[in-house]
Amino acid sequence: MRSVRPCPARRGAPMPKFRQRALVAAAVVAIASVASVGSGAGLVAAKAPPPSGCVGSSTGCTATGNNVGLVGLNKKGNPNINDPIPGNAGLYAWGMATDPDGSILTGDYWNYRIVHYEDDETSTSAPTGASPYVFSQTTLGFGADTTQAPFGICTDNSGGHFEGYVYETEGSLYDVNQYDPAGSWVTSWGTTDAVSPAPFQYPSECTVGPNGYVYIANQWGTPNKALQGVVILDPIRYHATASDGSTTTGSGQISAADLDLTAADTGAFLYGPGIPDGDTITSVTSATQAVLSAAATATASNSAFIVGLTIESPPAPNAFIQPRGLAFDSAGNLWVADQGHSRIDVFFANGSGQVNMDVAPTDTKKTGDNGMEITPPLCSPSLPNCTNTTLTFDMRGLAIDTRSGLAFVANGQGCVVQEFNANPADIGSSTDPYGGFVLNFNGVPSGGTDCGTGMGQFEDGARGIAVDGQGNVWVGDLGDFRAQVFTEQGAPLWALPTTPEPPPDGGFNGPRGVAFDAAGNMYVTDTYNYRIEEFSPTGTSGGGDTYAFDQAWGSRGDGPGDFNYARLMCWDPLTSLESGGSGALIVANTDSDMAVGWNTTSSTPVVAQTPTGPWETASGTPPVGILDDPYGVACDPATGDVYVANSNGGNIVVLNASGAELGTMGTLPKGKLGFTQGIWVDRDGSVWADSGTTDTIYHFASWASADPGEFLGSVSPDAALGVASGAAGTYGIAGDAGYVYIALPSINEVGQFVRDGAPTSTGTCSAQLCLVGTFGSRGTGVGKLATPQGLAFGPDGDLYVVEENNNRISQWTVP
Repeated sequence: MRSVRPCPARRGAPMPKFRQRALVAAAVVAIASVASVGSGAGLVAAKAPPPSGCVGSSTGCTATGNNVGLVGLNKKGNPNINDPIPGNAGLYAWGMATDPDGSILTGDYWNYRIVHYEDDETSTSAPTGASPYVFSQTTLGFGADTTQAPFGICTDNSGGHFEGYVYETEGSLYDVNQYDPAGSWVTSWGTTDAVSPAPFQYPSECTVGPNGYVYIANQWGTPNKALQGVVILDPIRYHATASDGSTTTGSGQISAADLDLTAADTGAFLYGPGIPDGDTITSVTSATQAVLSAAATATASNSAFIVGLTIESPPAPNAFIQPRGLAFDSAGNLWVADQGHSRIDVFFANGSGQVNMDVAPTDTKKTGDNGMEITPPLCSPSLPNCTNTTLTFDMRGLAIDTRSGLAFVANGQGCVVQEFNANPADIGSSTDPYGGFVLNFNGVPSGGTDCGTGMGQFEDGARGIAVDGQGNVWVGDLGDFRAQVFTEQGAPLWALPTTPEPPPDGGFNGPRGVAFDAAGNMYVTDTYNYRIEEFSPTGTSGGGDTYAFDQAWGSRGDGPGDFNYARLMCWDPLTSLESGGSGALIVANTDSDMAVGWNTTSSTPVVAQTPTGPWETASGTPPVGILDDPYGVACDPATGDVYVANSNGGNIVVLNASGAELGTMGTLPKGKLGFTQGIWVDRDGSVWADSGTTDTIYHFASWASADPGEFLGSVSPDAALGVASGAAGTYGIAGDAGYVYIALPSINEVGQFVRDGAPTSTGTCSAQLCLVGTFGSRGTGVGKLATPQGLAFGPDGDLYVVEENNNRISQWTVP
């Protein structure tokens, strides 16, 4: 049985900085027109493949070598089709941190690394004395001495044992990495292949306190909301026990056979079943027993405990809701961006220099209070482009300059950096209050927003923030593929890279979907570059069509013309978005909770329908009228109906060719459809959809049938392959008159199946689908696959496979 990682498939290794690249083609970029859909039987394996299948036939499934994507160069300087490379931007700036010497570390998100910038700049020019270099020395992967996309980064400037050490939060992996000052990986804590356990649930941002503790925003805290708060990690005294510890309700003691306590653990936090938040060890009576500062709230036996870790959050109704940025002021007071409450919570340091987040802050702004709440200025409807209020979903970074006493907060959805008074001397002041709003960067008025691509603007909200040794403010601008630098008065200075390095034309960064229009043009969702790319046919080679880059459009965001992790798509010939339009490209814009329709022949970014028009689904109680992280769409060319895989909604939403909602489907005899991704309309109008929850392919009747959406049956690819449930994974689905093809990303193969009633080598298929065979295996050469995703048939009859981790579209001749 193949070994399969339990977590989702991740991206391939980034391209080395100075590696040569060969572009497919180059052309002027054009923008397309857009319309939005608002949020609002078992499988039987044949013993041998039929004569015309992928296996055992001269007409089997064969890669043509006509790949679409970037490739490296061989020793002679010619393109090497066996060497696919990613089409990444030069910088995806997200997290920011300040080194002890005042230099800046930037989390380069989709390049999977941390980049270091020297503190040699002046107030009027970008860094000149030293080139930036890659700080983190790890490789992309899972486990020890590896890394994934860095969300937040923070540096220890406490002067303690780990001075200069860097911490990197990996939100999607639920891990935190530690690096030494030279960028070498040291250790990790977390829940996915980490060296040491820690109860992280999407750790997004971090800071290091004056005490050397690492404070980490446990943003989601799901499924256990008790985990939503701020994790406090003591990297010196941290150690985990095995599952043999015990506590008793009301007792102030803990015992375990392997606590391995010493006097040095006195004062350390303790985390585990029945242990109150913030509980500490007040004395160590033996290596296996200790006295606690607070009695246990529950009896636990044979349980694991962690010394040197706790989670804190105020009690309801002030409990943290998706905490993000954190920073300490000069007095050791902790600022926490509590985005779910649209405010900043400040917790004052006590006499011993510690902060207590288990007590709700007040709003009296007086010395002696536990803390205070700061509510930033509301978005003003009287100002241009005001579309949201204060610190909402996409709020990220928070930094404090302890020298000037100023705090800087990234208001993501407002695309603006907000500045506040963080001088502890002003606590209680009525003239210049501590926590008072000072200004918005780039001259934006109070309550205004500043989304855009110009200097000082942010395409999709600012990310991490840090202040360098010169007092300049560095801000991650992920959507514009740059970092921007400002004065503390909010004036923009420069952007890095100094020469813009956007994603190259014709390249991909984690592609997901592919579709063809009636003219034979190919469209690909370049997911992590937040765009759609179009390729035009140029001729034939090796028995298949060849393509060249034509145009690209889109940017990161949630508005018209934006993409937020777009995935699968389809071409609907009956949807006409504008006068003179014929057909539309329908895209699952996943993280924007939308399905988006594009007139690809338009030259201007015009919204085809108003927000209340037919492409806005009706509001209502879930799941009716609401799209929740849709991963896939499928178009019925006979009716124009669009089927949306409403992934987190656990159903399929059906729209007509005008975008009006017809209803939902996906009802099963038992249970729910679950998290569906791949979806495809068969030649008879019936619908196939996968479910990542049950690792099953489900079959439903067409919405246009006498029984719309009726459940017809289900199949299990894993069972046919003889692997454990979930081992193969499923994603894209496509088919022709003879076969149905299913992408199996976890084993880097594509499965070929025949339908119920079709002949097999042993008789007739008597299940929904019967396995014929698979093709592909892990690799980069012709005939290899790396994390296949979307599938589609081209006008030449070949099957096109989107390879996420090879960053290419491969072409396969199939029977």
